[in-house]
Amino acid sequence: MQQEMNIKEILRERNELKISIRQLKNEISQSKALLRKHNLRKRDIINSIKIKNSEANKQRELREQINLKIKRLKKEREQANNTVKELVAQYKKLREGAPKVNFKKMEKELKALEWKLQTSVMEIHKEDKLVEKIENLRKELEEHKDLLELSKKIDNQRKISKRIHEKILNLSEESQTHHEKFLAAVEKIKELEAKIDEINKEIAEIGPQIDKKKEELEEKKARLREVEDKLRKLELEAEAEYEVSEEELKERAEIIYERFKNGEKLNLDDIYLLRRFNLV
Repeated sequence: MQQEMNIKEILRERNELKISIRQLKNEISQSKALLRKHNLRKRDIINSIKIKNSEANKQRELREQINLKIKRLKKEREQANNTVKELVAQYKKLREGAPKVNFKKMEKELKALEWKLQTSVMEIHKEDKLVEKIENLRKELEEHKDLLELSKKIDNQRKISKRIHEKILNLSEESQTHHEKFLAAVEKIKELEAKIDEINKEIAEIGPQIDKKKEELEEKKARLREVEDKLRKLELEAEAEYEVSEEELKERAEIIYERFKNGEKLNLDDIYLLRRFNLV
């Protein structure tokens, strides 16, 4: 009776160990699958970082190229402004000894009169007066030719400086656009790197869990081997008590199996026979 109790306990422990081993294998498999999932996600994020990093470098390079253009244009504008200052100084000095008249207005008037002479039909005496007035204006302007040329040079340099300034403004806006795109790419890279840190933390937690379950699994397997060794030993001891033929044992096992299906209580020998012929 005691031997029967022992084998039942061993069978129960063996079944519990097998269930526990299957469960541990399943948990380890799930943990490894999760680990692979994290690594795949991490790889995708790293690829996204590479793309964003390339984009950031491109925007930075474009911004720097534009800034170099702006730097060169600022030098050109500075040169134009310095030229204006020099010409204005010359103009003021030359203007000190000249009558205070509006040369630009006179030149504009001369052009208007010349156009009128070329395009209008008028009486001879009126035309003569117009020609005379044109000549007088020309002579007066000729006397102040230097001032007029300086004035034109000043206007021209100011226009050059203005055009350069407008180019600088346009390029500055373009540079700012590239700078903002660069900052946006850098910010996105930071977000992606933060996600990688989160994944690394999760991976760091999963690894030790897998190791612990593997260690527990090996312990369960070792214990199962011990239990099965004990079970085989008991079975061999029980088998030695039988001196009947294999056919008789099989017939007896089938009869016992029918009793087992009907819910009858079995002893140690009965259980051994059922196991011997793989009926339980």
